[in-house]
Amino acid sequence: MTQYILRCVRKKYRRASLPLERLGEELEAYVTSRNRGNVLPSRVYLLVNDLPVGSRDRVIQAISMIAEKQRAAVGDVNVLYKAYSIPSADSDSSRPPADLLRDPIIMEPLLQETFEFYGDPRIDGSSITESQASNFIWLIAYASVYSDGLANGALEEELEVTQAVLRDIRTLLNSRMTTTSINKVMPKILEWMDLPIAALVLVAWVGALIKDDQYSFYQSYYRTTEIPLPLVILEEIAHRHPLLQQHVFSIYIDTFQARINMMPELLLALQKMTLDRLLNLLQMGYVIPVLRYIHHQQLKMDESQVVYFINKASHVLASAAVKEGNEGQVDGVLSPDYFHLANDLYARVKAGK
Repeated sequence: MTQYILRCVRKKYRRASLPLERLGEELEAYVTSRNRGNVLPSRVYLLVNDLPVGSRDRVIQAISMIAEKQRAAVGDVNVLYKAYSIPSADSDSSRPPADLLRDPIIMEPLLQETFEFYGDPRIDGSSITESQASNFIWLIAYASVYSDGLANGALEEELEVTQAVLRDIRTLLNSRMTTTSINKVMPKILEWMDLPIAALVLVAWVGALIKDDQYSFYQSYYRTTEIPLPLVILEEIAHRHPLLQQHVFSIYIDTFQARINMMPELLLALQKMTLDRLLNLLQMGYVIPVLRYIHHQQLKMDESQVVYFINKASHVLASAAVKEGNEGQVDGVLSPDYFHLANDLYARVKAGK
């Protein structure tokens, strides 16, 4: 019901409802992740988009199959490609709504089939050929660039640029790259991440890269004198795309909690470096999730790490609070959540718990 109400509000108020769009997407992604193998998310998805269950329309059937199976079969994707890629002269009114593709219940399977490193590692990644991938990439690009009122010429231009970037990412990146190979493509990565959809894919790539083979990347390349290159990439993405900070935060947490086969002093240094990345997220305005995580994690952390984080966070948040023109961040710093978390952390450290 909540999803349906949010969808109705977004349809009615369009641009004025943009703040609700992210909330709706997160809710839908949560329902999907909690009900894998269950038809409930696909049924909800069809209902909130006013699509009849059991329809004989080929487009609705293709959408329904992807939503229900959470896998994007080549045949279903080909049906969608034909429906969305009609000549511009036939007008936008003949195309299905782009929002159908943007929904996580459809977009996630498209991305997972297109990029071998995307999604749950327990599920087999991309197995499609290069020729088959072109339709997948076109649909992903279309969903990411289409907007009401965008001239056909501008749409085609943005489609070409986005498709080229996604093709390059698919070709040049994989989850078992060395620092040398990453350095070679680093200039391209910095260009690619300007596109929000490319940035999302890059975050997934970094996550797969560092978690591959029990975090062997850190075992091979971590040095206490430098920040691992994948985490530098994440930090830049978090700066350019605030809506992806949650995804970046999740990878930082995976690193911090990872049980990596390395010397204890190296592992502590890696964790301290990860805390610094979390502090940088604080500076970017991603305050409460970071503080809540440390609050819940503190009893499992080394006491020196807790003290280090509190001291650094106090300086970061105090400077943010007095920074001119940062009213939204000031509200976050001065919120009851912050004082509750900080006071509780201090109390536990002083009590030696």
